Amino acid sequence: MAMKESMVRFFDIRGRLKAIEISRSDRRPMIAAVHAALLALGVTVTSYQASPTAEGLGERLELSSLNGEELDETLSFKVRSAILPVVLGAE
Repeated sequence: MAMKESMVRFFDIRGRLKAIEISRSDRRPMIAAVHAALLALGVTVTSYQASPTAEGLGERLELSSLNGEELDETLSFKVRSAILPVVLGAE
């Protein structure tokens, strides 16, 4: 059985999280699990893109708070802390 690999990249401006990119060797999308974790924090996905790659699947999620504002530094930290176990735990 092949080992699954995941990579998570966070994109921010001045400490405020704007987007997340998830690359996995598995072709199963992570959007449902990630979206549930984000909603629990009061964050929504404003844009979603999924692209098959030679290695698996790449997903990009752009984020904002439920009221449409950008995430502040505290919420950005909470999102990072919540997303990593979701994605890495799916391996």
